Amino acid sequence: EAGSDGNTIAGNYIGQLNSSGTAGTHTVALSGIYVAGANNNLGGLTAADRNVIAVTAASGSNMVYVNGSAATGNIIRGNYIGTDATGTTKIANGSGITGVAVIGGAANTVIGGPGANDFNVITASDSSAAAVYVQTAGSGTVVQGNRLGVTAAGTQLGGASSAVTAATGAVSILNNWMSAATGFNILLTAGGSTVQGNRIGTDMAGTANWGSSSLSIYVASSNNLIGGTGAGEGNVVAFSNNDAIQIASGTGNALLGNLIYG
Repeated sequence: EAGSDGNTIAGNYIGQLNSSGTAGTHTVALSGIYVAGANNNLGGLTAADRNVIAVTAASGSNMVYVNGSAATGNIIRGNYIGTDATGTTKIANGSGITGVAVIGGAANTVIGGPGANDFNVITASDSSAAAVYVQTAGSGTVVQGNRLGVTAAGTQLGGASSAVTAATGAVSILNNWMSAATGFNILLTAGGSTVQGNRIGTDMAGTANWGSSSLSIYVASSNNLIGGTGAGEGNVVAFSNNDAIQIASGTGNALLGNLIYG
């Protein structure tokens, strides 16, 4: 709840999991973790800190839900969301359930981070929900260094309509690894976002076809930066089954230094 600040939530199995971290029969009515307060840490930098979250709930629910203007400065890192405890097997857990949702004015949320152990493995329940969904959020949302539709072992996981949807509010989408969304890997309907250093639609060798069944990056907003001129700022966008990057509407968008093929 709002005012529940400075908590650490770590080392838990939450939702449709048994004590060994594989698929079980338990259910959760709504969210696996609901955050409405400030400066909470979900997960951490070690395997012991990791939360494994696979929620079976109603369509429109979220495995991790950060909501409200009091929800500021929360960090979500090192978790497996939508998988078993190995981070390699997707848990079949219903329909329309988002991996991580940031909405309602929540600000300065960090999902992942720049460190080697910061990454989350995140997928949605199925192809009708996003791995990460940001809507009506405050400023400062960062999605960085995660494996979105990619396993902890670096193989394809898939299973979401999009890897990241930024519906309102500028989002920094940095250095994530994304595979095989059924819709768009990145959907930008809110302006002012930065998309840099992401690997989209392929393995680390750059040869496997993990491309989206639709567009890789879809832009329907203004003043977004996709790529850059600095080292590591360009995105790898591979094996799209439609346009790699489509600017459907908006002005002032910049596409710089990206590697697009397949």
